[in-house]
Amino acid sequence: MSSHRPSDYMSFRGGDCWIFARAISELTGLPIYGAYDREGSVHHAFVYDEASGLAADALGFRPLADVTSGGRGNYGTRALSPLDLANSVGGAGIATATFQEGRACPPELSTGYSDAEWRYALKVARSVIRDAHRPAADRGRTTCH
Repeated sequence: MSSHRPSDYMSFRGGDCWIFARAISELTGLPIYGAYDREGSVHHAFVYDEASGLAADALGFRPLADVTSGGRGNYGTRALSPLDLANSVGGAGIATATFQEGRACPPELSTGYSDAEWRYALKVARSVIRDAHRPAADRGRTTCH
């Protein structure tokens, strides 16, 4: 058994955005979107609230343009289908699994993420949601790790 904790190696800002988007979607009910390139490959996953125009990833809730800018030549955004999520890096079965807080990581995710990694994604997602409800002057005082 490894002595490394998910916070030691997971990066929701680079590569593990898929499981983070699934965690924050689970907690908020918001749909998962992706930023894609001209070839249609999705390079970043996040949740998006069409009503407010805000999207959320590991950096918090921000305008959609801020979440999708600066990527690998992002061309556009779209809601991600179950197939997109199932084929994502490390995301085998994310779209079809039904998560509930406090439960172990479902078997569908076992090839990509462990129970500890799922719990860590939920923990960081809760932090981002809490931060979104703080006064603007207090936002960003905590960091994701």
